[in-house]
Amino acid sequence: MVAIFKKSFTEDICTVKDFINSWESRSKEHSRIFYINDGYIFPVKKTIGFVICTFYERNGDSMYINYFALAPEVRGTGIGTSILKQILKKCYDDNGSIHLCPAKEELEAWYERNGFRWSNKNYYVFHSYGTRAQDKAHKALGFCPSNK
Repeated sequence: MVAIFKKSFTEDICTVKDFINSWESRSKEHSRIFYINDGYIFPVKKTIGFVICTFYERNGDSMYINYFALAPEVRGTGIGTSILKQILKKCYDDNGSIHLCPAKEELEAWYERNGFRWSNKNYYVFHSYGTRAQDKAHKALGFCPSNK
């Protein structure tokens, strides 16, 4: 995981120590490490990515994605989009919200295509509840309209 972290984030954004602290205080229910089986005769689990999520009591059902990264060799394959959509669907079904700050500007458009909107508090947010913009995002993701 640390190798993928180092390939995905620069020290000026966050340090390995910050990453490790985030992993230790994560929501165990929502954080994941992603693997593929590598090898034909003897399958070996190969780590291809991770997502680290946290919750803060004062914000109720608001989940924060602290880190979401994939190994360079699987980026652009649709795996990240598939994983993110599963996270969003669970949030939608649970009537929650997700907040994040992309580590790289080039990821902002990807998050926007996947239902996130820029908030007036300088981060991206995905809400399960319906606003006109969020209803449009829900429909684009294949979720039911806000009258669920």
